[in-house]
Parts: sequence; structure tokens; C-alpha cells
Amino acid sequence: MKIKDDQFQKIVNNFNNYVPNGIKCPICGKNDWILGDSIAELSLGRDEDGYVIAPVVLLSCKNCGNVQLFNAFKLGIAQSDEDIQDENENKETKSKEINNEKQS
Repeated sequence: MKIKDDQFQKIVNNFNNYVPNGIKCPICGKNDWILGDSIAELSLGRDEDGYVIAPVVLLSCKNCGNVQLFNAFKLGIAQSDEDIQDENENKETKSKEINNEKQS
């Protein structure tokens, strides 16, 4: 999934909060990165429900090519299945409340 402008800004803000002095590459020591333009899916293997996938954002060092992976949930740009389900349930509850108000 492509990273949208608002998600990109959220990533930059989170990096600035977590590492205000920038991220130094653990391989070459440079602080010159390219942020991937998509949320990648990292397979963590299988469990009883199927494959476990972690959404990640890639940061690649421009100097040596080292790639760092960052959890898209932690960066605030992806939602878990549970979050999506909770949102849908909240929407359904609000919809029922609105329909009940209209009927009254």
C-alpha cells in the first residue's frame, strides 16, 4: 500500500520525536536515508489462523544500502484487525443510535 502524504508526515513526526538528532546508520555511521514509498508486509510465519503479517516501513541508507524496518503500527500509519473491527462496531452502534433517534 502506498504511503499517503498525511502518513508520510506522521512518520517524519514520529522519527523526529523518537530520535531528534537523526538516525545514524549502524553499518556506515551516515545519517542520509531514503524512506520507502509503500507499507511493506513482513511475513512472520504461520499460526493456527494462517500467516502472520507485520506491516513495516523501510528506511534505506543512501550511502551503504542498509535497510531498517519500522513497525507501521508503532508509527501510527497502520491499523490492526482488532482496531478496524472496533471502528466498524462503533460505526454500527452510532448508526443504530441515529436510526433510533429518527424513529422517536
